[in-house]
Amino acid sequence: MHPLYPIFKHGMNGCFTFLNSHIDRILATDAVSRRQHFLLRCLRENCSNISMESSYKTKCTIHSLSQSDISRIVRSIVPPLDPGRHKGQAGKIAVIGGCREYTGAPYFAAISALKIGADLSHVFCTTDAATVIKSYSPELIVHPVLEESYNLRSENKLPTSKRVLADVVKWMERFDCLIIGPGLGRDPFLLECVSEIIQHARKENIPLVIDGDGLFLVTNNLELVKGYHLTVLTPNVNEYKRLIQKVLECDVSDEDAPQQLQMLSKRLGGVTILQKGKNDLISDGETVEMVSIFGSPRRCGGQGDILSGSVALFSSWARSMKATRGAGFTENPMILGSIAGSALLRRAASLAFENKKRSTLTTDIIECLGRSVHVKLGNLWLFSTMCALSLCTSKPQLLVVATLPILNPNTERDNPNSYHNQPKYPITSVCREEVKTWALPEIRRVMLLISAFSCLDITERRYVTAGIRFKIAVCSVLEMKYKLPEKRF
Repeated sequence: MHPLYPIFKHGMNGCFTFLNSHIDRILATDAVSRRQHFLLRCLRENCSNISMESSYKTKCTIHSLSQSDISRIVRSIVPPLDPGRHKGQAGKIAVIGGCREYTGAPYFAAISALKIGADLSHVFCTTDAATVIKSYSPELIVHPVLEESYNLRSENKLPTSKRVLADVVKWMERFDCLIIGPGLGRDPFLLECVSEIIQHARKENIPLVIDGDGLFLVTNNLELVKGYHLTVLTPNVNEYKRLIQKVLECDVSDEDAPQQLQMLSKRLGGVTILQKGKNDLISDGETVEMVSIFGSPRRCGGQGDILSGSVALFSSWARSMKATRGAGFTENPMILGSIAGSALLRRAASLAFENKKRSTLTTDIIECLGRSVHVKLGNLWLFSTMCALSLCTSKPQLLVVATLPILNPNTERDNPNSYHNQPKYPITSVCREEVKTWALPEIRRVMLLISAFSCLDITERRYVTAGIRFKIAVCSVLEMKYKLPEKRF
């Protein structure tokens, strides 16, 4: 049989097995054999490269998200601040990580979830790390249940492993999402325990956000997450490089970054991957989304832990919203959570850098998380305030305020007809609080407030431009978007 026969019969990809099994059988005893040996080796390498390159050239549309896209996503998944809700309904997050050497990372992830709006945040760490993490904040619930191998004898490892799993499992059903990896370390026994925790979480359908040393664990055991759609991986440059080399068996390609990310996600069975970088790329194997909001030029350690906390919380909110809406909610909640978490971190980092410049630290960014949610939705809140004020002619000193904009489910826009059911507050106090959330210098706050009222003509029930532009509020849109009702309060 001719050495190239399998190529003609089965195609180039089909010849790999034949080449691998027969190439070493060719005896280089004469010039002809040596030449055949050389040609077949070259052909095998070229076929491999062609196969990989052709798979990258498959159609991949990258969607660059605008600020309005991100606002829509956040608006759709953030739960309202309703006094009728009870503790825990806004999210219960748990971090699996924290060892003797690394106590900051689990704290950053857990406290970030709280600062964004989670009701409860737990940390499951080693006994050596527990007291330190507890001292960082009384808000966190810290469980000293994990163990490292240096504390154990060989005969104690099996019963200790069972105890660790049991201690975590008894809490697991309460959580909306688990964050695996911040400050975890690479102790072999500890990683083995966490592997069992991941497997149990999959059985319980609990979402996972995996970062830091959790990615080291997953890279060495891909079956832990393969095919589990409720997983988000958040690799940095080096972690992503190791994943690509392990899964795709090639190097990272900057030119084909979206295609490569999409293929990586597909090979892992639809796991959502948030590739951190100058622009964050997010894919679940079906789509590729890009968050390009400018963050901060200061790259202090710990920002990835903030991202883990924010993605975990937003993903749990999105999943809860999907359960509420049912078939009407078709988007992947892990993708939505990743987009919202990425955008929020970037906005918070920008706010922190405005104040601290080169001295910006992760703790400074964490303090800006709450304001970042307000700023991201600030245009909607002000628009709602102005819309409500335009309907209040009998008592213009009062206005209607909603915690979030009241949306028409069909148009996803403010619904003025619903404002009569909302509480009324003094104009001055509400506007004062609104302007505070914009994180602007005092003089600019005053200018913005004056501009906002200048752009409102109550008697005409509409906005007037008057040539005034300001940072957040939009002008000349009310009469274009709404036909206001005649009935007024």
